[in-house]
Amino acid sequence: MNVTLSRCTVLSQLMRVPLPSSPGPATPPRRSPNGRSRARVIDEFAPLVDAMLRAEVLMKAAVIHERLVAEYGFSGNYQRVKLCVR
Repeated sequence: MNVTLSRCTVLSQLMRVPLPSSPGPATPPRRSPNGRSRARVIDEFAPLVDAMLRAEVLMKAAVIHERLVAEYGFSGNYQRVKLCVR
């Protein structure tokens, strides 16, 4: 659906909406010195993933994820393992 509005219409509608009051300028969330906001779950399991891939080069990410969950208590999702395998 294509809606065409003039600048005047948009401006008049925006002027009706009260702006939220803020104590000062918004600041982004603080990050750790390495640039990440928090540690990823997969980071502590990355050496295990590497060892599994060295033992069997063609091992699929789904198999690695299943083994991490069953044998090592991994709580992360499959997508993180898949990205780690790449």
